Amino acid sequence: MDNPKHQSDPSEDEDERSNQKLNSTSPNINLGPSGNPHAKPTDFDFLKVIGKGSFGKVLLAKRKLDGKYYAVKVLQKKIVLNRKEQKHIMAERNVLLKNVKHPFLVGLHYSFQTTEKLYFVLDFVNGGEGHVVLTDFGLCKEGIASSDTTATFCGTPEYLAPEVIKKQPYDNTVDWWCLGAVLYEMLYG
Repeated sequence: MDNPKHQSDPSEDEDERSNQKLNSTSPNINLGPSGNPHAKPTDFDFLKVIGKGSFGKVLLAKRKLDGKYYAVKVLQKKIVLNRKEQKHIMAERNVLLKNVKHPFLVGLHYSFQTTEKLYFVLDFVNGGEGHVVLTDFGLCKEGIASSDTTATFCGTPEYLAPEVIKKQPYDNTVDWWCLGAVLYEMLYG
């Protein structure tokens, strides 16, 4: 399912194309052990947009080498750097790297970058098997032991526990609150 030449590349937005400057480049971001310096966007046929977020989008992509399908998260480096969100992006990458083989967490195969974009090559989860797979870890908090507390305001706003909203110290038990909120929404809408 190749893109015809007259069609635009789904990895670019109209706004991106119209706002690009000829000499604008963003510095490289250290991708650590997931980085693949040989990978490039032309290794894939980008088929369609399957998700959008504040830093970019997720595309269904077919790798030309072997015909396998992946979800490729494409992030705009300029937006990430301007909002000083490198730590959150790298925290998400770290979580994805730790859980490559878990059946309920999406796995990161590798990442790469161009002058303008970061690419995370992830498992494509097509659905239909009847179980949930977690895919987005952009607001996760790393390094909290079961006995530790924190007061950081992080997580999906709709599911935050009262302690987090009140900016009180909390531990990992707030995750059970969040799970309960998600389950309630799944059961009752």
